[in-house]
Amino acid sequence: MTLVQFIRLIQTHIKLLIISPLVIGLITFICIDDSSLQYSTSSKLYTGFASGYSIKNNARRDFYAIKTKFDNFFESIKSRSTQEEIIMIVICQQRTKFFLMKYLRKNSDKR
Repeated sequence: MTLVQFIRLIQTHIKLLIISPLVIGLITFICIDDSSLQYSTSSKLYTGFASGYSIKNNARRDFYAIKTKFDNFFESIKSRSTQEEIIMIVICQQRTKFFLMKYLRKNSDKR
């Protein structure tokens, strides 16, 4: 397919390409308009090496190996790349939440 054929294809279906996302976005907005914006989450971190549990379920505990695994675990948490990734995720979540709340407040004043 050449570039000219691709442009002609887009021109033929331009109405469908514009209307479909608008309709789907409108339906989505209408469906989630009344939903609550409060969420709760929780998590547990099971390392397995502290409790001595493994897939093979060996009862033997090597405390030196456990100490080494914990040291490696905490060092990976302290690493700069891990911290940068976590910071970027938190910033993106907060910015998204801020703009969503701002948008909802603005639109609630119109009603």
